[in-house]
Amino acid sequence: MFDMFFQEPDVSKKPKQATEFSLTKFGEPLHKIQPRPYKKLSYSELVCTDEEKFHICLIIRGIAEQGYIQLLNNKSTFDEWKEKVKRVHPLKFLEFIFQNSDLSEHMVAIIGDFAKGMYFANELSANLQARHAVDDVIVHIPDFAAKLALPVKVLHDYCVKQKWQSLLFYLVEQKNPPKNGNTLQE
Repeated sequence: MFDMFFQEPDVSKKPKQATEFSLTKFGEPLHKIQPRPYKKLSYSELVCTDEEKFHICLIIRGIAEQGYIQLLNNKSTFDEWKEKVKRVHPLKFLEFIFQNSDLSEHMVAIIGDFAKGMYFANELSANLQARHAVDDVIVHIPDFAAKLALPVKVLHDYCVKQKWQSLLFYLVEQKNPPKNGNTLQE
């Protein structure tokens, strides 16, 4: 049902490769900053601290429970919360949400609301696309799938095709089976 409203982002334009910058010597001019390669971590090394989990809860509950006017009035607060979780890998972000039944149910409310669902899906898609550009999504799919007890092949296919919004719908539907027989993507 939602596929006609949500369009996948254009993935033909890859963002620049992520790098960290450091000075080679103290006080060296900025034009001599040397890039360090992006360090790849195993899935178990990806971190989501208790403070970050707390802010993820605030974000998901806030989006699900507040009306549009409240969300607009609290934009600066949400921006602060987003800033506090921006270093969390998007798969760890999703893992925490879908391992928590309360947050998982809130995702149904978010996806069920066109404007909220579109906003959330676009934000998540941008984060996943940035990680995909540095080959930091597909390598983690087997561990991510195991944590959520979902089939690796299905998740892998969404990621290879870069269908981030469809991946989100799939996760919401699989972790919140419909009670009345309806599905999210009819």
